[in-house]
Amino acid sequence: MHTCPFYPPAPSPGPSTIIDYNPAEFCLQAKANGARCLVLWSGGHRVIFNRHGTELTAPKGHATVLAITSDLPVGVALDAEYIHAERQLYIFDLPLHPGILDERLADIPALLPRLPGATMIPMAHGDFARHAADWRAAGAEGFILKKRSSLYRKCARPNTKVREWVKFRFSWQQ
Repeated sequence: MHTCPFYPPAPSPGPSTIIDYNPAEFCLQAKANGARCLVLWSGGHRVIFNRHGTELTAPKGHATVLAITSDLPVGVALDAEYIHAERQLYIFDLPLHPGILDERLADIPALLPRLPGATMIPMAHGDFARHAADWRAAGAEGFILKKRSSLYRKCARPNTKVREWVKFRFSWQQ
């Protein structure tokens, strides 16, 4: 059994509108409805934690995520969502990367050739309303607005809400 050294941040509850968010300050990422995966290295081995800091279980896709990340460079960590029905890992951040969000996101594509079954989460840097509508029509759970200049926040407790990430679920619009 491994111990998660930190918990991934949780987005704050979302806005009633995205019109007021400036694309120069925020980007928009689709929110997938799957199992949150924090892929870390411990003792020379990859360990996959869920958002609560416990190891990802077999029913949530542990073996598949382990296989997808088998060629992940040592020391690189991923924050991602695994969609079991698609057998797809959607990467949305690099928790150990020292840079701001824009720099972290720019480094994800270089990892993808080494991670068959992984892709980058859909993202937009403008026209937020149109992208959100397209993602809703495509079946996404919602979206997350992320501050482009923010550092990755490693949290001491699970489900710690951070203001740099703002979540909106389409089901909230009922």
